[in-house]
Amino acid sequence: MKNNNNLSIYIHTPFCKSKCNYCNFYSINPENINGAELQKIYNTHRSPNRSHNYYHHHGHDNSPDNSPDNIHYNSYNNIHDIYLQSLIKELKIISEKYNLNNNFTHSRIVKTIYFGGGTPSVMNINFFDEIINNIYKTFAVSDNPEITVEVNPESAVLDKLKSLRSLGINRLSIGAQSFNDNVLKIAGRLHSSDDILRCVNDSRKCGFNNISLDLMLGLPGQTAEILQKDIDYLISIRPEHISAYILSIEKGSKFYKNLKKLRMRSEENRENNENEHNGNERNKYEHSKNEYSKNEHNENEHNKYEHSKNEYNENEHNEYKERKEDELADFYITASEEFSSSGYKHYEISNFALNGFESKHNINYWERGEYIGLGPAASSFIKQTVNCSVHNNADNNSSSRNIDDNRGDMDNNNYYYRSNNRDIKKLEIRITNKPNLIEYINKISNFEKKILQSENKKNKLIKYKIEEFKTDEEILTKKNIINEKFFLSLRTYKGINVKIIYKYADRKIIDELIKAGFAEIYATGDRLHMRHYLRLTLKGMLVSSEIFSKILL
Repeated sequence: MKNNNNLSIYIHTPFCKSKCNYCNFYSINPENINGAELQKIYNTHRSPNRSHNYYHHHGHDNSPDNSPDNIHYNSYNNIHDIYLQSLIKELKIISEKYNLNNNFTHSRIVKTIYFGGGTPSVMNINFFDEIINNIYKTFAVSDNPEITVEVNPESAVLDKLKSLRSLGINRLSIGAQSFNDNVLKIAGRLHSSDDILRCVNDSRKCGFNNISLDLMLGLPGQTAEILQKDIDYLISIRPEHISAYILSIEKGSKFYKNLKKLRMRSEENRENNENEHNGNERNKYEHSKNEYSKNEHNENEHNKYEHSKNEYNENEHNEYKERKEDELADFYITASEEFSSSGYKHYEISNFALNGFESKHNINYWERGEYIGLGPAASSFIKQTVNCSVHNNADNNSSSRNIDDNRGDMDNNNYYYRSNNRDIKKLEIRITNKPNLIEYINKISNFEKKILQSENKKNKLIKYKIEEFKTDEEILTKKNIINEKFFLSLRTYKGINVKIIYKYADRKIIDELIKAGFAEIYATGDRLHMRHYLRLTLKGMLVSSEIFSKILL
């Protein structure tokens, strides 16, 4: 997917009926929003209809019916509708603030759209329709964009799936996690194994031929036997894509807060299956333990344990992590080998795909392509080129955009080249929204009021106001960029060009990783255009965090 013109758009849908026990992503149940805050938002958005809005002045569709300010403006009946309007407005503001459609070097073409969560499938169909329509109004979109929606089996009913497909949505990511009902219950999932199969079958009926299923490895109560059944069942369903994630007990999740109870329930479920497979499991565990004591694994695992201890400083948490470490490694190897032998390409640490069904959206992330993230907790990554002849220090309040002649400094965030006798400055910007729905909506609403107050003034003032929209942005340094290239590229099967990593990383460390079997070098291309890449082996993927900590600058 690598192309300088490509743009991906991510839409965060933070709403969930309930939070899964392992989840620490930002999500919220609307019923739990403070009543006074919610009423204040309702009152703001029930104000009289306006005859103008700032998008009319700025090259967008001038029809009142199509402007985001007028979509159902007098008919908000829940927080979902208000959130929709905020997303549409943020899309317009970000595209204009960062000149994403008016860059003198290139304009962007949207290649992928991704609705993530939270639980996007709890939203009504109008939500997806309006977002997609406004993306098409704001940007050029490729002829066949990959449009993905994350769905949970219990909320992805047949009629909704039909409607999603009719909008041009062509990829589903189904949060299965396990096919064992007891494991699902412990994890706090609202669906059953029957719901998963029903969801997949309904999706096929609706014409979806690109389906991804999520599987979690190491959930409480998930024995090796249960995992094997999960893997076998998943392969029999034959989705085009599989994401398999090792469970990590993260701070902020319900599992983290209830580890003692979690371990008791996990052991109870384990004892129920012990009579059938205890001997095999013990042998498998001992084999795993012996295998992973070789080739410096003990040192890596000790470092991983110490890092966990320092970060959380809770004995109970560390005890759980230590007890599960070898077993999780075995789970990961089992899943990887089973999927690979069944025709799935292991193209990224946690992702497997049939040929041609790799996630284009995620590949754009790993290749450091540009993307816009909309909604609370979402991030954007934008590459800017600035003509220094028209941008001087006096015109810009941000010190991060001042011209700096120290162009070789690793901590410098300005990169230059010459074009038509002009100095061109290149910037890479990361923008992150705060994980707070109420703050997000209020920020968009308050900024809109400032713009509307300027409607009777010159259009250039409106543009100036848009540039005033405050974003939490970070201008990446050369060191930031190199480190990102390292750890994002090494997550993938393709890996990273050897010339790049040997130029910046400690060659001795790289050679040691290769010697120990954690990484390998391979060649690609013909004899005249041969290139060499470094990639992690399966063994290296298991301890990727430790490897990254050793090679990053």
